[in-house]
Parts: sequence; C-alpha cells; structure tokens
Amino acid sequence: MSISPAPNRTTLTWGLLAGILAASTAAIFIRLAQTGGAASIVIAAARLTIASLILAPIALAGYRSDLLRLSRGEWGLALLSGLFLALHFASWITSL
Repeated sequence: MSISPAPNRTTLTWGLLAGILAASTAAIFIRLAQTGGAASIVIAAARLTIASLILAPIALAGYRSDLLRLSRGEWGLALLSGLFLALHFASWITSL
C-alpha cells in the first residue's frame, strides 16, 4: 500500500462537514423520494450507484496498484461487504 501525505486541517474539516451534512439530510431526501412514489429498493440502489460513480475513479486513480495486488479471497470479502452494505441500505430506507 502506498503512503500518501496526511491532508491538511482545512481539508479534513470540510470533508467532515460534508459527511455530516450528507448523513443528516439523507433521511429527509429519501422520505421526499418515497412521497414522490419511488420504491425503497430503487432509492437504495440509486444511492449506492451514485456513491460508486463518485468513489470508483478516486480509488482507481490513487490505489490501482494496491487493488491489483488483492487476492481472490480479499475480492470475495470486499464483494460480500458490498452485499451486506446493500442489504443495510435497503432495509434502512424501507424502514423510513
């Protein structure tokens, strides 16, 4: 794994504020989407797809060599983790 320099305090602060804003407003926007007639599973799938589209290029650009070194078992665990994350979001959004 390559070691990158630690981000500065301002970057960390903005990142933390963006995460707090996203997490605290998610239920509101999900509820609005449900009121508009969107199915819970569709909302969960869209949420994970958007996150993947944002994070995949960052991961590929910054950690391509690390990803290529992962074993078959590590890829399996990563996929299993993704499955459990999808189940979590599907059940959480349905509960709102």
